[in-house]
Amino acid sequence: MLTVLVLTLALLRVQAAPFSEAGPATDPTLAHTVFFGIQPRSAGAEANMRTQYDIVRSCVFTIAACVYRAIHQNIPDPEATIWGKLRVRIKMTIYALIAPEAFIWWAMRQRYAAIEIARDVNERKYGK
Repeated sequence: MLTVLVLTLALLRVQAAPFSEAGPATDPTLAHTVFFGIQPRSAGAEANMRTQYDIVRSCVFTIAACVYRAIHQNIPDPEATIWGKLRVRIKMTIYALIAPEAFIWWAMRQRYAAIEIARDVNERKYGK
C-alpha cells in the first residue's frame, strides 16, 4: 500500500508542476518540481499538451503499481531481510509484467498441489 501511495504522489508531483518560462534552474520556486530528471515544459502553445511519452509513462507506472499490489506471494523466508523480501517481490513483479500467463500456470500448479496434500492428509487422518 505504501508503494502505491509513493508512486501516486510522485506522479502527481510531476503532473502538477507549474509551468514557467524560467524553469527550475533559474527559478527557485520550481526547484522542487524536478522528479527523475523530468522538468516542466515551458509556457507556450504546447505547454498543456500531453506527449506520447507522458501517456506511456503514466500507463507503465499504473500497470506496475497494480501488478505489484496484486501479486500474493508465498510466506517469505523468516531469515530473509527486508531488502531480500523486497528484491523477491520486485523480481516477481517484473516476471508478471513480462509473462502474466506464467503466473496463472504457477497458481494452478500450487492449487493442484494443495488439493493433493489435502487428500493425503484426509486419507491418513480419516482413512478414506
